Amino acid sequence: MSQKLSELTDALLSAATKAGADSADALAVKGTSLSIDVLGGKLEHAERAEGVEIGLRVLVGQRQSCVSASDTRDETITTMAERAVAMAREAPVDDTIGLADTAQLAHNIDSGALELSDPTPEPAPDELEDHARRAEAAASAYDGISQVQATSAGYGRNQVYLAASNGFSAGYDRTNRALSCVAITGEGTDGARLLRRIPGVSG
Repeated sequence: MSQKLSELTDALLSAATKAGADSADALAVKGTSLSIDVLGGKLEHAERAEGVEIGLRVLVGQRQSCVSASDTRDETITTMAERAVAMAREAPVDDTIGLADTAQLAHNIDSGALELSDPTPEPAPDELEDHARRAEAAASAYDGISQVQATSAGYGRNQVYLAASNGFSAGYDRTNRALSCVAITGEGTDGARLLRRIPGVSG
């Protein structure tokens, strides 16, 4: 993606100001997810999704509204801001809303210290498929298991950026991996379903 998330949030805030907002905050998220399902030792389903979502909250006095979109074109951002301001002007007054004062903002933010993101490359589909096959085989070999209904391996990465008209601007990356297997023990109505999930570790 050629356009940075910080550029998208800047564009959203600028459009909100031009549309008449007193203050605003904007969020941009780029997500990637990959999911592999196997059944009976064979690939059952493979899915990959990528996309960018943007969101904008505007405040007009003590009134606010929120809008979001998955289209990041300039004309869409302008329309979002105009609609958000129009909606905020019709919203009820809320004395509890507002942005933090500039003096209250955190400085020298180091999101990397949270270790939310694994720096290793995204796993290949065949790697996730292998993990799912091995999980299914392990469940099938367990004494008392009569059927393995579904086994999945997945990976996800999200890049998040938040900016506000009070000067706050920061973002972070987050990754996750997961391996899950649904197995059934027993037969007929005497059977009991077991859900075994091995969550991925972010970071």
